[in-house]
Amino acid sequence: MYAVQNQFSYWTLVKKIGFTIILQLLLAVICLLKGETAYANFMSFFTFLFIASTSLLVTCVIKEKDDKLAMMAIVLQDIGIALQAIVGMEDSHRTMIVMAIGLAAAILFVMIMQRLTLMSWFNVHGAKFFGTILILAMMVMLVFGQAANGVAAWIAVGDGTIQITEIIKFLCLIFFSCVLSNQKQSELHKFIACLMMMLMTVGALFWIGELGTAMLVILVYILAVYLFLDWKYTKMNIFGLGAGILLGALGLFVIIHFQGWLGSHQMTTLVESANRVIHRILLVFNPQALAGTDLDYQLNQARKAMVTGGLLGNNQSVYIPVAQSDFIFIVLLANMGVLAGIIVIALFAGMVSLGLQQVSSQHHPGQFRQILSVLFLIEIGLRAFIMIAGTIGMMPMTGLAMPLLASGGTAALLTYSAIGYILFASEYRKIRRRWFR
Repeated sequence: MYAVQNQFSYWTLVKKIGFTIILQLLLAVICLLKGETAYANFMSFFTFLFIASTSLLVTCVIKEKDDKLAMMAIVLQDIGIALQAIVGMEDSHRTMIVMAIGLAAAILFVMIMQRLTLMSWFNVHGAKFFGTILILAMMVMLVFGQAANGVAAWIAVGDGTIQITEIIKFLCLIFFSCVLSNQKQSELHKFIACLMMMLMTVGALFWIGELGTAMLVILVYILAVYLFLDWKYTKMNIFGLGAGILLGALGLFVIIHFQGWLGSHQMTTLVESANRVIHRILLVFNPQALAGTDLDYQLNQARKAMVTGGLLGNNQSVYIPVAQSDFIFIVLLANMGVLAGIIVIALFAGMVSLGLQQVSSQHHPGQFRQILSVLFLIEIGLRAFIMIAGTIGMMPMTGLAMPLLASGGTAALLTYSAIGYILFASEYRKIRRRWFR
């Protein structure tokens, strides 16, 4: 039923390494057309990108993992570095260090995880362990979180900072996987455990004003319940989501209209968060209501850049705010064109689809490693979709980090680690089964 076909060869490896070199040379030419600074920025990464790409491909071949997933991740990573080079890297050394650590983590997952016999431990005891760690992380965030752009999502560590909300999201996915893979618990127990942890996590994230990550956790939770539990629990979630939206709208109304007597500092933070949500929704459905504001300016500049980009991009200079992170996809459209945007969307869709098919084709799709791989893939896909849709004006902006394209520290490191884990869980086999049930 599951015919495994090991089709790797040295010639296949050489061809794929050759493709990555050609891609990197093409991106170097594009950066050269954008100016000497962009070219110099990209070439400072050229050797590093070659070594990193080759190392990841060779590791996948040696361990008989799915190198197609690795190739898609490599292409997106290379495009992301080219875009960072074009907009101007604030700290190229930091970016290179983060990528190096992230890729090392990815390769480490692929190389050594098969030697470990901890998967059964995760199935039985992981929920308690990671649930405790997750709750402690939320307490640290609420007590020590430092605000940036109205969101207390950062923890100071020495001279740098860690984005604690990304770690909390990462731990939440691991907790869901531990609960859902525990065969000794009933489905009702699994549903209640995941629901309670989701509500705690979302509540803590909303309390500090991190609404984008909260929305992402909710969506991943709903899809996890749909994929791995009975349909009746999904119907409960749909009903609960509808009720939550109504209660959320009521809460926003109360916070906005009674902010005068709320008083405390935390209530002020909630008011700012509520205003930010309303403003971002209005920008999608009624942009004229916020004409002249910073948010309106950002989206207007993004639209101008998209229009000037055309099919293949151009060299016209249009200022794009928050170009290295929030609007990195707009940088892609402006400098490489709509065609490149379509390719990037196809790469994300292909990576998620192929990964889901790989996991679903395995003998035991309910095990911890398969479930965690699925949740990581869903999270990466949703994050990419939300950011692309937000930057082109199809839905409210969230401030999430675009996976593999945007600059970042904690978010980028955890994304690379997640991809490494997905590669570890994948197997190079001919796919027969198409879904999880």
